[in-house]
Amino acid sequence: MKLWVWLLMIKKKIIKNKYFLFFVMTFLSSCILICKDIFLGDDLNFHLSRIVFVKDNIMNGNIFSGLYYFLGYGYGEGFFYPDFFLTIPAVFLILTNNIVVSYKLFLVIINLCSIISAYYSVLIITKSKKNALIIAFIYALLPYRLCTMYYRASLGESIAFIFFPLVISGFYELFKKGISKWYLLVIGMSGLILSHLLSAILIFIALIPLTLINVKKINKEVLKKILKSILLTVLLTAFFIFPMIEQLSISKFKFFCAGSDSPLNAKALGIFSVFNEYNNIPPGIGIILTISILIFIINYKKVSNNTKVLYLLGIFILLLTTNIFPCRILNKYLRIIQFPWRIMPIAILILLAGLSSMLKELKISKRKYSIMSITIVILSFISLLNCFTSLNLGKTSVAKYYIAWGEYLPYEFDEFEMLDKRKEGIYTQYYIKPNSFIVKKKNQLDYTVTFANNQYIIDFKNNFSNNTLKLPIIYYKGYIGYVNDKKTNIYKTKDGYVGIKVSNESGQIRVYYKNTIIQIISRIVSLMALIILIIILFSKKQKNKK
Repeated sequence: MKLWVWLLMIKKKIIKNKYFLFFVMTFLSSCILICKDIFLGDDLNFHLSRIVFVKDNIMNGNIFSGLYYFLGYGYGEGFFYPDFFLTIPAVFLILTNNIVVSYKLFLVIINLCSIISAYYSVLIITKSKKNALIIAFIYALLPYRLCTMYYRASLGESIAFIFFPLVISGFYELFKKGISKWYLLVIGMSGLILSHLLSAILIFIALIPLTLINVKKINKEVLKKILKSILLTVLLTAFFIFPMIEQLSISKFKFFCAGSDSPLNAKALGIFSVFNEYNNIPPGIGIILTISILIFIINYKKVSNNTKVLYLLGIFILLLTTNIFPCRILNKYLRIIQFPWRIMPIAILILLAGLSSMLKELKISKRKYSIMSITIVILSFISLLNCFTSLNLGKTSVAKYYIAWGEYLPYEFDEFEMLDKRKEGIYTQYYIKPNSFIVKKKNQLDYTVTFANNQYIIDFKNNFSNNTLKLPIIYYKGYIGYVNDKKTNIYKTKDGYVGIKVSNESGQIRVYYKNTIIQIISRIVSLMALIILIIILFSKKQKNKK
């Protein structure tokens, strides 16, 4: 029996058992997690701390509060950096009492969901199971994805890889006539917003030229689906978006980022670096996508205009990450992305969409298809080994009060008063340190302070004149205060703390955080939008059965 015939038989059996392949791909992309130690990624401590914060909130009944309580300060990181999906590892942490195990289990789930998302998204577009499996396999072992998850330990971006394919397939369905799965775009964009806001913004920008290219296809039906997608996405994520806007509307905050103090062009990649795997960090698109670009160039006249648009747009976005593009022009507007290569996932995503389209259009014989599949598997294995050998494994102790570079603190806030600065490598990291109660006073008064159930209780006496108390609580909108059970105005001090004025000679002060009206209403809106989405999904399923 010829080798290619034997390979063809194996391929047929494998395609029929896609769930087994999902398991294999998940195992390959997660096998490094079997190690007892943990990979010491760049942002590891930051995200482990976030998981601990979310766990503490769950235990205290403050789910999705956006405010983290540690040492009584109250840090509003959750208002600006979504932690919706961190409830999963937080629940694992409650059950296992082991942060490393909880983190690793969550990464396995991310890998599995990313693979399933890629498979079904490609299947929707190409209607080919074998093409869907090939793209899912490439996606599972993408150098950039694995580097993001393990080497950089960027948890938000890693979660975003679950939703990238859904955005592309959902966008494709917008222009499909008849019954379409436009709601995939809603799920994808909502997932991106609730995992990594920057990724959501970048892919939204990337969809603009794709929309303009397809502008002739936009009729009344398509426009209706676009508007429904936008509206439902905003409503689903309202519980995060509007509380964030509320905080930004009443105060200015610090958004320090590593490397944000240097121009973008200084951090751009070399032209050949975008094609590398693990010779540099971050890696480029890898050898498989590089070869696919060469195949596209060779078969340029044989592929459709749709495939040409996807490849050319992907290559253009790829060039934006290099020093060929004059990044300094956009430095003023895009400095927040920190590094030009942050847009590389968008380029990779569009190139993968182009590859799936090209595989569908090119007439590849069964023999060549089998050889191609085996080649992709071999190259992916080599890429995987390169990834794992570049990782730095070791033990870590979770810095529970770690807050990266002091991001999301009030602009007026003096971090030197509350934070312990430690030099780690080339960056200065910030850790919360215990702080004593602070009183701005005209005359001395006696007081005792307790903090329990997320509430400050201050018992005081001998207050012979009006005193302004500056509490060791970071100011965010939502704090309320009571003096002797009478509601008293809370204000932000000139250095970003919670302040309260006391005129009574003696008594008790209570200060705690209460959800604002906007927070409560936005949660109700999101819940209603979720119910609407479930109804849409159920009705579409019933129509498909008919």
